Amino acid sequence: LQKYGLKPKDIVFEITEKESVGDINLLNERINRYKEKGFEVAIDDLGSCYAGLSLVCEIAPKYMKLDRTLIRQVASNHSRTLLIKNLVDYANSMNIKIIAEGIETKEDLDALIKLGIHYGQGYFISMPMEEPSEVEDAIHKMIVVNNIKKNSMLNYRINQFYIKQLSIQGISVSKEVKVEQLLA
Repeated sequence: LQKYGLKPKDIVFEITEKESVGDINLLNERINRYKEKGFEVAIDDLGSCYAGLSLVCEIAPKYMKLDRTLIRQVASNHSRTLLIKNLVDYANSMNIKIIAEGIETKEDLDALIKLGIHYGQGYFISMPMEEPSEVEDAIHKMIVVNNIKKNSMLNYRINQFYIKQLSIQGISVSKEVKVEQLLA
């Protein structure tokens, strides 16, 4: 970690719902060990398979990444809107941040801001890039304006932005790098 100037809180282990978890107790034990050292945990692709919600309860992640299949057409699909609203309520009560994956339209971004999603990613915001980059000014302005509208409608007197950090500085490592190498 010192080599890269990182702290444990800068590392987020992603557990994908698409992968089969053979021994949930062993997984939970290992995750708790990392969390005790200050590392964070995310559940990726939530909503793409069957075990995600029970995994959320067992793991107690810092982040939940909602799969694009849940996000797509959220602005026009009442069922998805209700589900995401309830996931946001749950996440807020458990101090979990939600990341919406696959935001591809302005309408979906607007709907997700209104629902209180914390973070977002997708082609509408920015195409995938090797290095982190700034979000286009027009998209950033739209996010800020929509959050100000939402906060004023709710009579908030704060400047809290829900989809607030769309691109942050970070490093990428290849999948061949072992966790132990990063921790050394």
